[in-house]
Amino acid sequence: MRSPDRIDPILTKLGALWRANPDLRLTQLVVTLADTGETMPGFLYTEDSVIDEALDRRIADR
Repeated sequence: MRSPDRIDPILTKLGALWRANPDLRLTQLVVTLADTGETMPGFLYTEDSVIDEALDRRIADR
């Protein structure tokens, strides 16, 4: 089972990034974060750690 402790930190980062880009739809934001170069089925299995790292990079770029 995956640790539920990962949820709040990721949601906090996602919220900060979304507030900084309010014109984006949630799906637009998430898809750009998970830019793995894979097709949609592959995207569905993107690990939370990949999204977490992408959030860190995008927040740092602001």
